[in-house]
Amino acid sequence: MGNQYTNWDYFKEVLRVISPIIVLAVIAAILIGVMLYRQHKRFKKATAMATVRELKEAMAANPTLARSRSGMALSYAQPIGMCVFELENGVVLELRIREGLAETLVPGMRGRLCYKGPEVVSFEVDKG
Repeated sequence: MGNQYTNWDYFKEVLRVISPIIVLAVIAAILIGVMLYRQHKRFKKATAMATVRELKEAMAANPTLARSRSGMALSYAQPIGMCVFELENGVVLELRIREGLAETLVPGMRGRLCYKGPEVVSFEVDKG
């Protein structure tokens, strides 16, 4: 009975193996969170007077995956609304737009464009 392996010794052995893995997972989660936060804050909102030049519809590069009731995988590409705006200073921007906003825009329409990064936040039509 010289070398008995107790539950406490087994627990310490398992903890010695698992604790570095847990520490690495926590550090990785923190780093990923910081990177995502920085990417989100990278773009600032910008506002400018603009004219709608062209409306486009593109297909998503990565299709959405859904499952049917039988469990079979269904893949479908989702359309992405794109709009080309020309700012007052002559700069041309191609930005993503929401489906609801895309239905209200017409080429030649002027208004105040608010955008953040590659996406339109809002477009207020110029009344005058």
